[in-house]
Parts: sequence; C-alpha cells; structure tokens
Amino acid sequence: MPRTPEQYQAIRKEKKRIIMEAALELFANDGYHATSISNIARKANISKGLLYNYFKSKEHLLEEIAKKGFEEVYMNLDSTRDGILTEAEFVSFIDKLIEGVILNRQFWKLYYSLMLQPGVMELLMKYFKEMFENFNHFFFTYFSNQEYEKPMDETIFFSAVTEGALMQYLFSPLEYDLTLIKKKLIMLYAPNFAKENNVN
Repeated sequence: MPRTPEQYQAIRKEKKRIIMEAALELFANDGYHATSISNIARKANISKGLLYNYFKSKEHLLEEIAKKGFEEVYMNLDSTRDGILTEAEFVSFIDKLIEGVILNRQFWKLYYSLMLQPGVMELLMKYFKEMFENFNHFFFTYFSNQEYEKPMDETIFFSAVTEGALMQYLFSPLEYDLTLIKKKLIMLYAPNFAKENNVN
C-alpha cells in the first residue's frame, strides 16, 4: 500500500532528526570545521546524496541545529506575546529554561560545546542577530520596568549569571543543583512573586 502524505512527512521529520543529532554530536566532539558532510552521513547511516536532500550544506545543518536550540529557549519568553514581561512570565521562563536543560542535558552539553567553538557564533550571527537583539530587548524592558538604575547592565549581568550557572551544571564534575540558582534568580528579579509564593 502506498504511503500517505502524512506518513512521508513523518518519515522525513524523523530522518531530519537523526541527521541533526548525528551532526550535533560530531560538531561538538570533533569540531564544526573538522567535520565533513561525509562524516555526518556515515554517522547518520545514510548516503551523502540523501543527506543533501534534507540539508543543502554543512552551514545549513549548523543553522538548523542552532535554530532548534534558540527557539526552544525563545518560545518560552513572553507567553502572552504582548511584548512585555511580567514577573510571572519571568518566573515561567526561568522554570522552563532550567527544566529543559535538566531534562535534555546531553543535547545542551553538546550544544554549548558547539557554540563555544571559534568562529561558530560569528557564523550564526548573520542568521540570528535579530533574535538575539529581541531577547535582550525583552529583558532590558523588564529591568527598566522593575526600576533598575542601569537596566542594560542588569541585562548583561542576568545573562552572564544564567549562562554561567547552566554551563557549571553541564560541565562541572561536581554535583550542581540548578534549582538553587532558579530560586536565587526569582528572589532577585521577581521579588513580588517570590514573596507571594513563599520562594526562599
């Protein structure tokens, strides 16, 4: 019996997932620049020609992997889509960010290993510059509304603390409790929510 369009779509989606997972592992462990399309095809157990049916180049593959990670974080920001973060939305974002990293630790460990390689972020900025700017704008506005004297400085500090905590959790050989960081961030940046919900 011939496959339905829905079945073809499901097969294609699964094949893309397998290719992207193979590429992410190779990019993270062997280096983006050292990994070839042939290496990725071999790891994904498909032909090089078939891989090109799904991704037109190695750079396109990198772009799709980065997009998956960025969107997984970005989609949890501003759930009401009104351009303004409330304290409750800020807390929800932190909750979902940390939960996602805990549940998908291997993905995020490989992801950070890839993103920290020389030249990778510079390569991706041409695709995701606007997303980065929007992300920073949300938090700049949030800290402005929270009446911080220097909201941009606070945005940078918040980003540095959060990224640092996630990287400690992913790469430190010591046991690291991300829920402690979550509570600290909520108490610091959503004080009214923390007080009303007994976060301490």
